Amino acid sequence: MVTSKLKQIRENAGLSQSQLAAASNVDKMAISRLERGETSILETRLKTVLALADALKIKDVRELL
Repeated sequence: MVTSKLKQIRENAGLSQSQLAAASNVDKMAISRLERGETSILETRLKTVLALADALKIKDVRELL
């Protein structure tokens, strides 16, 4: 499941949702919605996906898919 990938990667990085939000400049509620599956990462703006990947130090955004 895509949403659990984001949560798993975030938790493996040792970040809370708040910390990821601050590091990526992405709203905490947007991160929460992605993790809960209320919003699909495929429907999310590319700029947001790239910001999350950068904050999580992911070189290939396909890891989030």
